[in-house]
Amino acid sequence: MKNSRYKYRKTIEIYFVLYLAALIFLIPSQKEREIETAKRISIETPFVIKLEKSALFCKMAIDSIPFLLHLDSLNTIYFTGDVKNIRYEAMIEDQVYKSKLKLVSNVENQSIYFRLIDKLEKKIAYFVWKPPTFDRINKSYIVYITAKANDLKTGNELVAKAQFALVINFYDRKTGLPAVQEQPTEQIVQAVQQPQIVLSDVSFSLQYDRIRTISSFDWQNTLFVLGGLNPLLDLQKNIEVSIKHYPEGNGGSAFISNISSNSISIKGTSPNYGNIVVTLLLKRRVDNKEYQISFPIIAEPIANPEIPNELYPGLTYKIKPNLPMLPGYEAKVLIRDNNNIRYQQFSDEVISFTPDYEDTSDNIFFERYLNNKLLGQRIKLNIKKFPPPVIVKLSKIDNKTVLVQTNSFGLFKNRENTILSLDIQGNATYKERIGQYKPDREKLIWSQFFEITPRDPNKPFSFKIIAIDRSGERSNQEIYSND
Repeated sequence: MKNSRYKYRKTIEIYFVLYLAALIFLIPSQKEREIETAKRISIETPFVIKLEKSALFCKMAIDSIPFLLHLDSLNTIYFTGDVKNIRYEAMIEDQVYKSKLKLVSNVENQSIYFRLIDKLEKKIAYFVWKPPTFDRINKSYIVYITAKANDLKTGNELVAKAQFALVINFYDRKTGLPAVQEQPTEQIVQAVQQPQIVLSDVSFSLQYDRIRTISSFDWQNTLFVLGGLNPLLDLQKNIEVSIKHYPEGNGGSAFISNISSNSISIKGTSPNYGNIVVTLLLKRRVDNKEYQISFPIIAEPIANPEIPNELYPGLTYKIKPNLPMLPGYEAKVLIRDNNNIRYQQFSDEVISFTPDYEDTSDNIFFERYLNNKLLGQRIKLNIKKFPPPVIVKLSKIDNKTVLVQTNSFGLFKNRENTILSLDIQGNATYKERIGQYKPDREKLIWSQFFEITPRDPNKPFSFKIIAIDRSGERSNQEIYSND
C-alpha cells in the first residue's frame, strides 16, 4: 500500500512540473514582446497616403503634330497620421518600354515631363505631368508613390505606399475615333503568344467617381468597360441617360458624346445650384442583362477674386484669385495687357503683382480660366498715377518761424520722388530740416519738413506756398499770415 501511494504522489508531481513548463513556454520572450509592442504602436499611429484619382488621362489628336484634346494634369496626395518630416518619392514605370524614372519631391529639374511637389503647410503633395508624346503611340505608366515619415511620439520611421496610372490615348482629329496604331514588335509577339480570353462578366470603371465643378459649367466623364461587353456591338439598344435633380428644377444636362469598343464618353452642363445624379443604363443583347452606373455632378459656387480697388506703380499688391481647383479641370490665371501676358500661373495661390509706371496708360486685365474657358468677365485693374504732393500742415513755432510738413509719393526715374523745391510768394524764405526726413519705402510716401522764416524781419510775415516734387507735380497752395 505504501508503494502504491508513493507512485501516485510521484505521478502528480511530474504532471505539475510539466504544467509549469507549459506556462513558462507561454510567456513571451523579450524579442516577442518588442515585436508585439511595435505592432501595437503601428496600429495606434497609422500612417497612410491617399490619392485623389486612381488614373490621369490624356487625349491627343493625331495631325501633322500631336494636338491636346484633354488632360488631367494633376493628382493630389493626402496623408493621415501623427507624423513629421514627411518625404515623398515617385517611381514612374513606362508600361511599353519598361523604363523607369525616379522622382524626389521638391528637387529641382526632376524631369521635363513629371514633377512631384510638396505642400507641407497644407499636408498634401502634388504629382504634375506634361505627357511625353514624341513616339505618338497609346501608352500608359504606373506611378508608385512611397512616403516616409517619422512618428511624432516614438520618432520611428514609417512608410506608406500607393499607386495610380497615367494613360495616353490618340484619336483621329477628323473623325474623333480612336486612332489605329501599329503596335511595337514586342507587343505583337506577346499578343500572338497569349490567346485572347473573352470574359463572361463585365466590370466598369469611371474616370471620375464624382465630378465637382462650378455652376452652369461644362463637364465630361468616361466610363471604361472591361470584360464581356463591347459598347459598339453588344448592346441591345441605345444607352439610356437619366438625371435626378437635387433639388428639382436646378438645371443641368448629360448626353453620350462618344462610344468606342471599351469606353463611353459622357458630357453635359452642371446644374445652376445643388447636385444632379447622372445614370447610364446599358442592356447586353446576348442575355438581356442590364447594367446601371451612376455618378453625381456637384455644382459649387465660385467666389469673386480679391483685387485691390486701386493700384499704384512700384508697389507690390496681393491678388487672391479664389479659383476652384477641381479634379479634371485645368485652372489658369492671367494678368495681361492688350498684347502681352504679364503674369500666368496654374494654381489658386495668392499672386504678388507690381505694376509698372507704363501701366498707368495701358489697359491691364485680370482673367481666370477653367479648361481654357474664361470664367466671368475680364477685370480691368485700376492702375493709377501717384497723386501730386500735398502740404500736410503749417505749424507756427514762434512769431518768426513756421514749420511746413509735405508728403510726396512714388518714384521718379527710379529715385524717391521727394519735394525738390518750394514755390513761395511773399516775405518768406525756407530751408529743409534734413534730419526730420521720414521715408516710407513700403508705401512709397516721403515726408519732409521745411522751416520758413521772414526774408525781411522788419516787414509783416506772410506768404503763399506750393510744394513741387521731382516729377514736376505741384501741390495744393497754402497761405500763412502773421497779422
